[in-house]
Amino acid sequence: MDDLTAFERQVADEISRIVGPARPVDDLEVFEAAATSQSSNRRFKMFSALKFVAAAAIVSLFGGFLLTGVLTTPQKGEVLPAAATESPSPMTAQMLEDMVLEGWNFDDVALLEEVYAPDAVHTGVYFDGMYIADGRAAVIDTATRPMPVTTIAPIVELAAPDGELHWVDFTDLYSSYLSVEGVVCNFWARDDQIVRHDCMFPMECPSGVCTP
Repeated sequence: MDDLTAFERQVADEISRIVGPARPVDDLEVFEAAATSQSSNRRFKMFSALKFVAAAAIVSLFGGFLLTGVLTTPQKGEVLPAAATESPSPMTAQMLEDMVLEGWNFDDVALLEEVYAPDAVHTGVYFDGMYIADGRAAVIDTATRPMPVTTIAPIVELAAPDGELHWVDFTDLYSSYLSVEGVVCNFWARDDQIVRHDCMFPMECPSGVCTP
């Protein structure tokens, strides 16, 4: 009965292939050798040799993975490069729109300073005139007047060059000196800040509002 495992037989076959065919042996000599007390000794040696070869085969098989692990594992004192810091995502038209509405409705000067560019221009076009706020300070002065803005429809994004945003919103305005429905405003933004904010009011210009 063959006491070798399938793996050991495979290794033995491989050794035989590498070393070459076994030298011819006399059958009687083999029988006599097997009958002696040395047979178990020789068998033990063969089994030990097979185990050694098997171990070598395993090391050979996994050596690449072990070497890779050594090379990729930081050694003592080695500092791995820090992960690249992700840049913040650019503003979207909807994000800027939400900031505008919050700034105008809650008189949030800090937020308005963030959302409008220093050279921003805001215009209000009426049937018989136009209002102009030139520069961020003038725009904020207009925005912080008591004039609640209510959105009546989703914004519509329009085509714009790379790095810019262009959209239109639709709102109603109600205040002590200006109450109007169906206001349409056109926005242009660059570098995450609004540079143009032009609105059309379907009404005549209230007294003292339009630029002379």
